[in-house]
Amino acid sequence: MKSILRKSALGAFILATTAFSQAAVTLQIISDNDFAVFVGTSTGVTRLIYQNDVSWSAQVSAAGSFAFDFEPGETSIYLLAMGGGGPENIGGMMNGVDLTTIDVAQSSNLSGSLANYATSGSALDSGTYSVTFNEVSAAVPGLTWGGVSVTDNGVGTFVTGNAFEHAESSAVIYRFSAADIGVIVPAVPEPSVTLLGLATALVLVTLRRR
Repeated sequence: MKSILRKSALGAFILATTAFSQAAVTLQIISDNDFAVFVGTSTGVTRLIYQNDVSWSAQVSAAGSFAFDFEPGETSIYLLAMGGGGPENIGGMMNGVDLTTIDVAQSSNLSGSLANYATSGSALDSGTYSVTFNEVSAAVPGLTWGGVSVTDNGVGTFVTGNAFEHAESSAVIYRFSAADIGVIVPAVPEPSVTLLGLATALVLVTLRRR
């Protein structure tokens, strides 16, 4: 009986930890001029997970992968595109998915909410302008969302042939579902599931003491 309880408890523990496994995200994006990536819910950002630090001309060659944990309830990815003047566009892939082929919403301009944005031309041009989580988190609830404009002309087309375009010197967010790039997001645990986990832990502790 003790053996069966141990195996059942161990199975429940493995199932729970597997649901929160680490997700690896591959970026191959080029933005004129700079970009950052956040994750969050459908209504707001929860974390800044990637901040570009190279010029637009080097973004494809510098593309790579990084790993992070999606937390329960995080369902959306927010790609912040920041233009430094002239035609502005961003394009590319995440996890091998062309972003212009999935359901994406574009925000209104939030450059006015980003510190020193209007005077940061050289940093934007070199891809080294940095945003903060607090700035973007505070700005998102006041943004309006609409459809995207896709172009076949611009730096973003170097990756996929198409790109999103936005107004000159603007900063806009492209919001899309993590599921659309193949990321399996853990569900928010139900109270009953949480209680089951506590009960399982209690059984393990009791058996170990005996």
